[in-house]
Amino acid sequence: MKTLIFLLLVVMTCYGCTKDAIEPTSKENVYVTLDYALPVKSGDITAKGGVYLDFYAKYVANKTLTPKTYYINFYDGEKKVMASVSGTWGSKALVSLPPGTYATDGFSWPTSYGVCGDTAYLRFKDTVTITQTSTNLVLNAHYDCSLILLDTADVISTDIFMPATDTANFRFYQPYYQAVKKTMMKTEGFYHTFFFIGAAVGDGYDKTNLYLSVTERQRVVVDPSNPDYMINKITTFPLSVYNWEAGKYYYFESTESGYNLTPMTN
Repeated sequence: MKTLIFLLLVVMTCYGCTKDAIEPTSKENVYVTLDYALPVKSGDITAKGGVYLDFYAKYVANKTLTPKTYYINFYDGEKKVMASVSGTWGSKALVSLPPGTYATDGFSWPTSYGVCGDTAYLRFKDTVTITQTSTNLVLNAHYDCSLILLDTADVISTDIFMPATDTANFRFYQPYYQAVKKTMMKTEGFYHTFFFIGAAVGDGYDKTNLYLSVTERQRVVVDPSNPDYMINKITTFPLSVYNWEAGKYYYFESTESGYNLTPMTN
């Protein structure tokens, strides 16, 4: 019996040694794939039974209208760049970094339409931890844009433009014709466009003086002396007069007297 107990203790001791020995101690790089989590939805729109929630669920939450590429910097504790990575969301490309905690700073924007376009603009600025067992790193995304929604009732077309003088002096990392999508995108009962906040408020760039023009089916008289001459009604919104905030939706709802702007309440 004593011999059996002794052998059992030896086996347990060896098992403990083996367990300690196989715990990872290497500081070599870890290879992970990148993904992102959308911002937690907030705010409220009551018009038309919850425009914000409907649009978010159909087009944003499933990443239909989100950018496909990214550029992310990883910084160590001394704010030195450890890695700058770019790629396509959903790819199996691996990012190589030593285990540790990193500050991130980067963006995911559409490759076209850097100021105003049909997909969201996302920013990444957070702290992440990579361990030796990490395989997938999920970054928290933050909205870098406002969403402008337009009721499609009786709308024929939309046009987004700048005055000719502003267009000639346009300063951005893309030329004007590439930076601004001239028409809103139609999705079921709405037209929409995403407006990059940096361009909207002049944060690091010249403030972009955009106008939205809406052509309606309604016919109006141009000259009272010639009531038979009628054209389609055109309503123009100078977007620069509104206070655009990142992550908020702004809904132009058609009414009998024109358009009412309904922003998210929080």
